Amino acid sequence: MPRELKLKNLLIFLSVFSFSLVSNAFESLEPQTITAIDMGWSSEGIYIHTKELYTSKDNCGGTAARMPFDHPMLKENLAVFLSAFHANSKVRLVVDGCISTAMWLKAVRIEK
Repeated sequence: MPRELKLKNLLIFLSVFSFSLVSNAFESLEPQTITAIDMGWSSEGIYIHTKELYTSKDNCGGTAARMPFDHPMLKENLAVFLSAFHANSKVRLVVDGCISTAMWLKAVRIEK
């Protein structure tokens, strides 16, 4: 096999492999029931507390997830959280790792 073809195949493999690592970063939790919404004491973000106990694949969580105040869609997500809380609907939380002992909250989806 020519050297250029080997190099091209290697680059394709590395591109696909690295993309698959990035695309698996987020974790979508099972549907949760919101029990409380609050803000941290030190302006760290919004905390969403759920009835169901869950530990993320990064080994944090319990019943709390945190969305930092600098999240680009904080207001929109907060509207979804409040709607789900008042309608008593389940939500599917999308998390990405840990912030201290809480899950790092990235997105939310209301489910019936």
